[in-house]
Amino acid sequence: MVFTTVTHPHPLVWQLTLSQPPDNRMTPDALHEMMRRLDQVEADWRRANAGKPPGEWQGGALIVTGGGPKFFSNGLDPETTKNPDFTKGLFDPFKNRLLTFPLVTIAAINGHCFAGGFMMALCCDIRIMTGGRGLLSLNENVIGIPLTAAGTELVKMKLAANYFTPVALGDRFNQKQALAAGIIHEIVDVSRGPNGLLERALEIGVGEGPKASWGVWGAIKENMYRTVIDACAIPRGPRSVELDELFWARIARQERELAVKAKL
Repeated sequence: MVFTTVTHPHPLVWQLTLSQPPDNRMTPDALHEMMRRLDQVEADWRRANAGKPPGEWQGGALIVTGGGPKFFSNGLDPETTKNPDFTKGLFDPFKNRLLTFPLVTIAAINGHCFAGGFMMALCCDIRIMTGGRGLLSLNENVIGIPLTAAGTELVKMKLAANYFTPVALGDRFNQKQALAAGIIHEIVDVSRGPNGLLERALEIGVGEGPKASWGVWGAIKENMYRTVIDACAIPRGPRSVELDELFWARIARQERELAVKAKL
């Protein structure tokens, strides 16, 4: 089963869509697939810049959105969160990967955005939301799940201090309230039509993507969000030759697996 798709609507912009009806839950299989998609996008971007000196790289942006008209994401599978290894073993690494992704990341929030979906959106650099139907809530407190240390640090890093308590308590925010709180940066009016949100996300990606042309945006974010990374207990640091070799080895393995599946 395919949970996500990646498209390339502009030379500078990729789009990752989570399609897990009815509410785009982030199951373990979906998270693993999103991690592979992020690798795929980074590999495409780095291949496009192979041999170019820093400063002459083609920048880039990644749009993250949900499939369907109602949900960006309703968060994690409740049964999965009962596994004590799930957060440290998969969800924290996913959040870190997206949070420090080397391209400019844009959350195009197309509907309700709850719990783990709220976290996924916060991991993006720029967050825009439809002016139509949709609420946002980090509702772990409401459903009796403690907010993790990494989740707490992420909220503290991304939002103004005076909004931390209502967000952590699970208050629901409509678009105007979310804009005032800094949860989102822009509301896309429904007058732009059914494709208006993604069209606006593409405009932002084309405008902001070139700023990643030096190839250091990911490293800057690693330092900027160091407290989140430390709370996840995931070692990070400047990209080295060894890490590059590990990255390309992972890409080669994924491409071999895809080639085998294509023959089945």
